[in-house]
Amino acid sequence: MEVTYANGCKSKSACAQQVFDSAGDLLENSGLQVYPNPVLDLLNVKLESQRISRIVIYNNLGSLVYELEPNENPEILSISTSGLAHGIYHVMVWSGDQKKLKGIFVKK
Repeated sequence: MEVTYANGCKSKSACAQQVFDSAGDLLENSGLQVYPNPVLDLLNVKLESQRISRIVIYNNLGSLVYELEPNENPEILSISTSGLAHGIYHVMVWSGDQKKLKGIFVKK
């Protein structure tokens, strides 16, 4: 794939297509586990073989509803969702200074 920017510079990159049967397949293949889904009061976020340095949660409208940079950098975080309204939420997880993964969960 070749991209031409407004200033005339060009960039080339190789494209790879990945097919997932469901959002669950995407999360499973990435090493990120978000469970239970749907969630009632306590959401668990696990990043296999890596430590979580930052996590943010947005509602389906894109508003930030939760943000945490844990001191211990755990593999698993348990987050209270009792203050969240029913709906769909998006999770972003960082390990170190790199954004690693995105996930989705439903609050019942």
